[in-house]
Amino acid sequence: MIRSLFPSAADWNRCWANFRRLLARPESAQDGRCLGCGGSVGGTIRDSLASDRLPNASSGSAMPGLCADCYAAIPWIAHVACRICGRATSCPDCLRNATRYFLCSRSAVQYTPLMKDWLRMYKFRGHEKMAPLFGHMLMHGYRLLAAEMRKRRVIPAAVTFVPASAERARERGFNQSEQMARYLGRATGIPVLPLLIRVRHGGRQSTKSRRDRLKDLRGAFEKLPGANMPAFPDRRPPAIILVDDVYTTGSTLNECARILREQLGAAVFGLTWAR
Repeated sequence: MIRSLFPSAADWNRCWANFRRLLARPESAQDGRCLGCGGSVGGTIRDSLASDRLPNASSGSAMPGLCADCYAAIPWIAHVACRICGRATSCPDCLRNATRYFLCSRSAVQYTPLMKDWLRMYKFRGHEKMAPLFGHMLMHGYRLLAAEMRKRRVIPAAVTFVPASAERARERGFNQSEQMARYLGRATGIPVLPLLIRVRHGGRQSTKSRRDRLKDLRGAFEKLPGANMPAFPDRRPPAIILVDDVYTTGSTLNECARILREQLGAAVFGLTWAR
C-alpha cells in the first residue's frame, strides 16, 4: 500500500536513505570528474537533502557527480509564485483563460542557460550517466509537489511520464522523462506505470511558438493500449503524477493530462525537472 506523502520528517529521511542507496549502485558511480564542468568532484560532501531546508550552496551539500561549484550554481526554485505551474515568478500563461487538464505542476529548477547546457548533454548528446543526477534533482520538485498535494489531501496512485516518439527513442536510446520518473518511483515507492504513447512525431517543441505547440500537440498522444489505473482505496479520482523534463508553456503536459483525465479518469499533477 502506498504510504502518505511524508507526513513526518522521519518518513522523508527514510525516503532519502532509500534514494541514496540507489545512487550508490555501480551504474551511477562516476570516475571522479564533475558531470557539469569536467573538474574534480573532490571529497565526500555532506548531503542535507533529508532536512527541511532547500539545497543551497551554503549548506555544504552536493549531488552525485557534481563539484561544489556546479552544485552551488543550480538555480533551485525555492519559492513558488504561481500555484498552478510552479513558476518562481509571475506567470502570464496561467493568467489566460485556457482550458487546463492538470491541477497543478511543480519543478525543481529554473531553466537557465546552465540548465539548458546540462539537459543538452544528457538528452541530446547521449550522456546517460547523468541520469542519477537528474533524478536526484527532480526530488526537490517532488517535495514542492508533495506539499501542494498534502494541502489538497491527495495521495498519488501512480507516477507516469511523457512518452517519446519512436523516432526520438531510436535516436537517443532512452527517454529522459521515463528515467526521471523511475528514479522517483524507486525513491518513494509509488508505482511507475507507462500509460501514454506518442502516435505522431512533430519535431522538437523547444523551437516552436506557443501557438504552434498547441496546434502540433493536439492528438499527438493516446492512451497506451491495455493501460489501466491501479486499484486504489479511494472514492475520488485516482491522482497521477505526470513527469516531464521541462515545462515551457505547459502544452505537452496539458495534452498528456487531457488523455489521462478523459480516458482514465485521473486527477493529474505535473512534475518537471525545470521550469
